[in-house]
Amino acid sequence: MGAIQEKSGRRTLGISSMAQFDSTILLYAIYVAFVYACLALGATAYRQIVDNLELLKINLGEDIYFLYDPMSFLIVAVLIVVFGILGFLALYIWEPIILAYVIPLAVGVNIVQIALRAHFQRLIVRTGGIVGRNIFNGKLEAVGYEQVLMGEVEREWMWDCVTLHYAHPTDKGQVQRFRRRLSHKSTSRVVTILESSTDAKIFRASQGARE
Repeated sequence: MGAIQEKSGRRTLGISSMAQFDSTILLYAIYVAFVYACLALGATAYRQIVDNLELLKINLGEDIYFLYDPMSFLIVAVLIVVFGILGFLALYIWEPIILAYVIPLAVGVNIVQIALRAHFQRLIVRTGGIVGRNIFNGKLEAVGYEQVLMGEVEREWMWDCVTLHYAHPTDKGQVQRFRRRLSHKSTSRVVTILESSTDAKIFRASQGARE
């Protein structure tokens, strides 16, 4: 009797020790994930088109190099692990219902979306300034080297946080902040070009001294 009650409880939770793969349900789940992918990736493509139009209005010289946000790699790596775990559960543990198949597929779509956003929204270092947009929010920002008043570098375990304090392009009395995460190697490249292109002081938060 106890074994029957235990089995009934496991069924109620939608969990089975010997889940059966169902190709028909998987096809339905793929269709749902496809619709979700169209919405998610479509929004990413639209955002990139808008950014490209904004870039045409920014005159800061030619591109020198592009820098990625290191947090995007961490997020993608975590999501890949989550995708693997959910895929295993969907195929071997959970009951073959459409939701069990849709969840890992949706995570896979998010992996592609974040990877694309990280690539599209790289920090652009140009001959006349720096252009970038946070991969998760915010608008496209452009900072000319002549606008930079001071820079700060906060060294963290996995990356650096670089903050540029710069004068507003129209209201010279207003100071704005441009903050981005960079790898340790990328930070050195940015600091080098800032020191060669501006007279602003660049401070290390941990040392309190100019690099």
